[in-house]
Amino acid sequence: MRQKAGRHKHASAGSIDSQTISMRGGRGERGYDGAKHKVGRKRHLSVDTLGLLLYAVVTPANVSDTAGAVQLAGAVQLLEHLRRGRGVSKKLRRLWVDGGYFNAAKDKAKKQRLELCVVEKPAGQKGFSPLPKRWGVERTFAWLGKCRRLVRDYETTTQSSHTFILLAMIKLMINRL
Repeated sequence: MRQKAGRHKHASAGSIDSQTISMRGGRGERGYDGAKHKVGRKRHLSVDTLGLLLYAVVTPANVSDTAGAVQLAGAVQLLEHLRRGRGVSKKLRRLWVDGGYFNAAKDKAKKQRLELCVVEKPAGQKGFSPLPKRWGVERTFAWLGKCRRLVRDYETTTQSSHTFILLAMIKLMINRL
């Protein structure tokens, strides 16, 4: 996909954010997100500048962005170990994050030689507005929202929720190719 768009096959920059989604049914890991007033799960995504998924972690909604960033960084390290340095993040050098992710990820980012750039909401802004450099991850959440199965979380396990995110992104890329 990246080569078709005229980009290098390995992403050099990306962004990280999370989304809280409601969960239906009484089974499986879930939590209460006090900021959004929702019971469900959180999706922590890392995407490249085109909005294509690099890494994803699904947690109960009561997991903070800080803890989600640590799990996302752990997923990055695991994938790089499994792929022996040939993974999608081989050249990833810059991530645009919000303040919640920055505090948790700065130590791991230093070890992986990643530059974290904090993009904050402008003072006095109310409601949603796309932020420069971080709008790519918001666009990816919108793409996932077009998949009926991902509007709410119906899955019992966080692993199956993660799998459906991957399947949705695979479908999106196949349609584009």
